[in-house]
Amino acid sequence: VKDDQDLCPPEIKMLEEFYHSFKGPEWINSSYWLDESKSYCLWYGVVCDKKYNVSITKLELGNNGLSGELGTRIMEIMSELTQLEGLDLNGNDINGTIPTEIATLSNLVELDLSHQKQGLMGQIPDGVSKLVHLSLLCLAGKKLDQSIPSVIGKLEHLKVLNLSSNVLSQSIPTEL
Repeated sequence: VKDDQDLCPPEIKMLEEFYHSFKGPEWINSSYWLDESKSYCLWYGVVCDKKYNVSITKLELGNNGLSGELGTRIMEIMSELTQLEGLDLNGNDINGTIPTEIATLSNLVELDLSHQKQGLMGQIPDGVSKLVHLSLLCLAGKKLDQSIPSVIGKLEHLKVLNLSSNVLSQSIPTEL
């Protein structure tokens, strides 16, 4: 059954891998996750389009006990969610660096990876500038370092930029 796309859409496979990658059994709320009798649109934190209730438009899993690495593989999996407009994973225990593949989430309007327990580290990848629809970018935390990429200034729709509580170096680029 899991190989039949009509009975098991690719979104389910993606969400299953996401669940296991971020230690789903340990989440604070994992209501309906992996319950084959429920539409994935009813799974806690999964928001689907209002018109057809099929395409995943948001993952709202902030402050929910997710833990694991935000790596290349997760971004490859999530890039299959072509209608994803919102990704809220704030206040969890996600670690690692922000992968350059974040740029594949091309329809994102809101991205909140702030306040991870251990903090995301490294630099803000230039690929963030390819998220041309972004209006909210929250990367507040503890360990992002280096400078703020000037390419963030190319995000025409950006209204909220929160990089507080990091150890960013240099001054704010004039492009911002």
